[in-house]
Amino acid sequence: MNVHAIHLPNQARCFLIDSFFPQSHLASIHEICEAFSKESVAWQHPEWTTYRYIYQNCSPEWQSVVDYLKVPNPELTQALGYAVTCDEVLLWAEFQGIGILQPHVEIPGGKNLSQLYITKQPVPNNGTTIYTDQKEILCLLPYRDNFGWFFDDSGRVMHGRDNDVPPDIIRFTMMMHWSKV
Repeated sequence: MNVHAIHLPNQARCFLIDSFFPQSHLASIHEICEAFSKESVAWQHPEWTTYRYIYQNCSPEWQSVVDYLKVPNPELTQALGYAVTCDEVLLWAEFQGIGILQPHVEIPGGKNLSQLYITKQPVPNNGTTIYTDQKEILCLLPYRDNFGWFFDDSGRVMHGRDNDVPPDIIRFTMMMHWSKV
């Protein structure tokens, strides 16, 4: 795991994380994604859209990934200055038509949030866009495998997505909510 901090103008921090998962867990996640089917009971879409599906299965492979996230990671702990454990992890499959995601912050309150991209088809401009509080673009993250971000205060990091999902991919991501240990 490689962790690099971006200090935002409002003093919040966005951590860029490369090689988030070890290869054994990443391989399990890829297998789950490769088995995706809109007809599968393991994948359900929320009432508000058919452009996003959420993995609902609790296979042993998925449980192993979840268990891995519940143990504080030394590299992440060192970068943050405190240990965290994952409270919730969601695996999403998104399709063209989900649209762009306007700049926003999460509900204030100092919660930690992260997103990790899972793909074998990287797209340079389809990751998350990080903005200033005035909604000016600071950086556009690439959508590439085993790469993502971690916000130390999700209520203070303005973010969104400037592009819809390309037509030739399913955009798999993992959204994770964390708590300090």
